Amino acid sequence: MRRLGPGAHAAAALAAGLVLLVGGLVPSAAAQTPDKSDVVLVLDFSASILQDATNRNRFGAALERIADRVDAISIDLVAGDTTVSIVQFATRAADVPGCADLKLLNNPATVARFADCLRSVAGAYRRGLTSTLTKKIGVDTNYVAAMEAAARHLPVDAVRPALILFTDGVSDARNRAGERWGEDRVLETIRRHRDAPPAEMLEGVLRALDTHAGTAPRRDDLTIVILRT
Repeated sequence: MRRLGPGAHAAAALAAGLVLLVGGLVPSAAAQTPDKSDVVLVLDFSASILQDATNRNRFGAALERIADRVDAISIDLVAGDTTVSIVQFATRAADVPGCADLKLLNNPATVARFADCLRSVAGAYRRGLTSTLTKKIGVDTNYVAAMEAAARHLPVDAVRPALILFTDGVSDARNRAGERWGEDRVLETIRRHRDAPPAEMLEGVLRALDTHAGTAPRRDDLTIVILRT
């Protein structure tokens, strides 16, 4: 039985098809040449998130951990033919300045720039709502604007692009010891199943979540949406 609850906090969703980051970007050791990939990290900056200090700091912490991982595997990322863009959205969507179409192949400076971009966006989450940000992208949640902005950074001939959305009920799932599953484990599980059809990817995420949570009671509904062409 799929425990997917429509009442989960949609405002806390990480828009991710995208966050196959940090591992999904690393070329296979068996590959003769790295596969070309285009990754767009789409991040929700609507007021419903930025006015919630717990959620916005959690998002910031997750991005800082990803930035640390990017630094740690810089050599591998330089070997991967990947282009990365970061988009922030609320009512409107906009590229994060200086953080779009970053080509990582053979470019350590650009990989370092990518990590800096992640930390900059993490800082924006931690600051919360500002008049400058509100003027730029508004305060409501508009996923259509987000996906339209992301599409501008994806080639028209992209092979089976995926969009993955999940709410905080997924990353906040805890085991009997009170340990959160966490955004990092969610994204790592998605990465491991990135080539699977949506149903198999969903099964893989839920199996991993069940393994972590065990018999601990669930504190929140779970919502996971997986779209793939």
